[in-house]
Amino acid sequence: MHRSTPDPARRLAYAGISFAVAVAVLGGAGLSASFPLQRPATAGTVRDVPLSFASGSVAGRLATRAPRALRGAPGRPGAWTSDAVRAGAARLVGLSWARTSDGPWTRRGGAETWLRTEAASGRWSAWQPVQPADDGPDPGSPEEHPDHVFSDGVWLPAGTRAVQIKVDLPGSAPAAVDGLTAHLVAPDMTPTPGTEAGRGGAIASTLQPPIVTRARWGADERIRRAQPRYATAVRAAFVHHTAQANGYSRAESAALVRADYVYHVKTRGWNDIGYNFLVDRYGQVFEGRYGGVDRAVVGACTAGFNTATTCVALLGTFTTASPPAPMVASLTNLLAWKLDLDHVDPLGATVLTSSGGATARYGNGIRVRLRTVSGHRDTSYTACPGNAAYALLPSLRAAVARTGLPKIYGGWPSAGTVDPAARSTVSLAPRFTQAMSWSAWATDSGGRVVRRWSGTGTSARILWNGRDAAGGVAPAGRAVLTVTARAGSVPARPLTVGVVVKLPRLPTSPLPDGTLVGGSPVRRVRGGALWPYAGRGEAASDAGPGPAVRPGPATGRGLTRPLADLAAGTLARDRAGGVWAVADGQRRAVTDAASFTAHGYQPSAVAVARAADLARLPVGPPLGRGDPWPDATLVAGGGRLWRIEDGLARPVVPAAAAAWRSCAVPAAAGSGVAAVVAYRRGAELGFPDGTLLRTRSDGAVWVVSEGRRRRVPSGAVLAGLGYARSAIRAAGASDVRANPPGLPLTASSAPPSGALLEVGGARWLVVGRSRLAVPGSVIASLRRADQPVSARRLAMLAPARLSYGGGTYVRGGAQVFAVSNGLLRPVARAAAGLTGIQAAGLPVVPAAAAGTLPRGPAVDAAAPFPDETLWRTVDGTVWRVEGGRRRPVAPAAVASWSVAVTVRMVPGGAAALFAALRAGPLLGFRDGALVRDATTAGVYVIAGGQRRHVVSATVLSRLGLPLARAVPVPHDAVLISPAGADLR
Repeated sequence: MHRSTPDPARRLAYAGISFAVAVAVLGGAGLSASFPLQRPATAGTVRDVPLSFASGSVAGRLATRAPRALRGAPGRPGAWTSDAVRAGAARLVGLSWARTSDGPWTRRGGAETWLRTEAASGRWSAWQPVQPADDGPDPGSPEEHPDHVFSDGVWLPAGTRAVQIKVDLPGSAPAAVDGLTAHLVAPDMTPTPGTEAGRGGAIASTLQPPIVTRARWGADERIRRAQPRYATAVRAAFVHHTAQANGYSRAESAALVRADYVYHVKTRGWNDIGYNFLVDRYGQVFEGRYGGVDRAVVGACTAGFNTATTCVALLGTFTTASPPAPMVASLTNLLAWKLDLDHVDPLGATVLTSSGGATARYGNGIRVRLRTVSGHRDTSYTACPGNAAYALLPSLRAAVARTGLPKIYGGWPSAGTVDPAARSTVSLAPRFTQAMSWSAWATDSGGRVVRRWSGTGTSARILWNGRDAAGGVAPAGRAVLTVTARAGSVPARPLTVGVVVKLPRLPTSPLPDGTLVGGSPVRRVRGGALWPYAGRGEAASDAGPGPAVRPGPATGRGLTRPLADLAAGTLARDRAGGVWAVADGQRRAVTDAASFTAHGYQPSAVAVARAADLARLPVGPPLGRGDPWPDATLVAGGGRLWRIEDGLARPVVPAAAAAWRSCAVPAAAGSGVAAVVAYRRGAELGFPDGTLLRTRSDGAVWVVSEGRRRRVPSGAVLAGLGYARSAIRAAGASDVRANPPGLPLTASSAPPSGALLEVGGARWLVVGRSRLAVPGSVIASLRRADQPVSARRLAMLAPARLSYGGGTYVRGGAQVFAVSNGLLRPVARAAAGLTGIQAAGLPVVPAAAAGTLPRGPAVDAAAPFPDETLWRTVDGTVWRVEGGRRRPVAPAAVASWSVAVTVRMVPGGAAALFAALRAGPLLGFRDGALVRDATTAGVYVIAGGQRRHVVSATVLSRLGLPLARAVPVPHDAVLISPAGADLR
């Protein structure tokens, strides 16, 4: 990390000086190495020695020699050597001087500073150059002190008796040294017995390696100046130099770290040690800057590029000597874990924005494309990290990439917000290290899974418009998109990203999300609609933190009901003549006639659409002539029919071709984008939903629903479901079996999913077990016949209902279930034993209520803490599990969460598993909480994870929320929840 001179050639000329290597990595929580350690009383002390130029010896002709100032001029070379400065207990020394335009190293031919040491034998070492440090905080940060220049700290050999400083003024340019001071750091030299050595090879998964915590290496938290600052994520890694020798013992490692800590804080004026991690030559990894090793703590390492970076200092000198194998192994494991936390490809590149600085190669605001594992010399004028360490970077990148497979790379959201009302979308495009099966889902601010995707391959593309699969608007607030992938039986680290769903723009605010509405049934506002609970037990399990409002004439004002959208695969024309392809919940503009022709579209397939129907769909990327077919496109080519799904061309079973043609006009296959052979082939596709089939061999009648064939046992059942016998298609047994079997239909069955029902002139689309209103203008796009049914049959499809609240444990018989992300997940016996969950005393979930929740994957012993559960650790902190992370709940907000969800103690046997969960940001109040700021007296409703200011008492009254029930809370607790739109 030493700075040379702004002239690159001169900087590189001093690459042979002994300094250590530091690696800056982006991002940072994890396990700690567990070993006994005598904690030092303090980290150490600093003795500042102002050096007087009036003493010492002078050679040559100096222009000026004053007690605290030395001047040289062209043609007047000279040198000054200090008297011996007693080292005492010091083991590290650094220099500082006032920053001037002609100070040391600021120009070619300027002043140069040198240092030598006196051993206990009285023998003096050779002179070695002392260079200004080129590490440090970003320009303009509170830690920057631009009025002074500091050198790197130089580690002194044990037994050093004195040091001596020399200043050379070559006389080739104006040069000056003002206020030269020596800083002698005496760290506590308490040994670190039992520190475990680094492993000899890379670990087999991206687990956090053993890390020596600040408490164990003796960080004196009393001298730390401020709380840490955080970036949003980790994006790359850099390699630096520091100034320690290679010959230290294992017991001295912690003292080296303490010396750097004291020098950085007490001498250089930083808030904390500049590094986030330090690794010694024995492979021991030390926690550096305070703030959490699994978080993106902003360090003081790579001036100009500290945001989203972290520093890992390799203690030693690697200009010519190579880092030892244990050190490289620990560095590999550390980077593999650290980069994987934010899904960074170690073989890839990223773009960072420079904040400038005296040593930076790039000025403030310049965007720079860099390797995700780079050297300090890539961003600064420096020889750092030394030639030997820099030469290791290609092999280091490859080793990091090999460690912990499989992995997910990238997948960061294209935008931080999505506005369903504006029809915007957010996209994720994760890449996988190999072909994998992947699944993704969107969880709304209320913890409900509202949309799912899945597929296989080496990459995925996920588009979300802020709506659920039925087109309903997701609740405003912070939603979470989760991507999981698996190569065989081996899972990759899940990708979780947050996206804020924007609030609807309404002139008068409706009841905010999270509001409970009393009466029978009890209802809750979610996603801009009123949702009834399945029963009182379910409502009690999800009781809100705020008061329930009384139902009234204005209760539903501004709350919309869901409507069916234009069917996927539709080609629609707007009033201006533009053509749109509907796919993936979006409308994509067909750019021109050439694109229309290139995709093989038929003019007869285009239908005129109402502006309101198009407006409910977000605008996706335009469909140019070189773009592949959107999903749900039907294609005729090669003598058969194909359907595009997840980017694959799925051949339709020949017997089902006519049924699919009745659903859409197929595009004509041709060449280029319209060549079916250009697409990867998917599995064969059976009949479309809504198809009535009769097996020729035995006369059995079937209905296709959700891709499965469901047996219709009699003509009476067929008629009761509204199907016409004339619509039955005869097919061979093997063709019928192209659709996997589902549950048979009975006289008491609700209409199956996918049916279009007609009752009293109104149309309803069956989606799962619910009904969705269909505007008349959308019916044609569905391309299926009405099924006249009785009002009684329609009533079997109740509006979507809320079941037990997320984080609740229930039982059915002896089986324990966890309600998590809108799923009913069976808890394995081993997982229940680990977490202390017992069936006795849990609410019994009736079969009817259980049917309101889809069955989800089991909670196993490897991950026994399901999302939405609340846990307390031995230090008294309450945590909520979200997206596979643990988020600390603000003490003032705990009651708002525990009103319905039981806070359980983390058993000792499961403490390590809980600690291994990645820690998330502080969590504020639960949706529905009504709070009053104790400082400003402002009243807020928490909705969608945001605090929404109630602008007046009149609005509060209109919403039915009593001011007397607002809970007074500290101002800081209110600010934890991000600000949302005012309630008006």
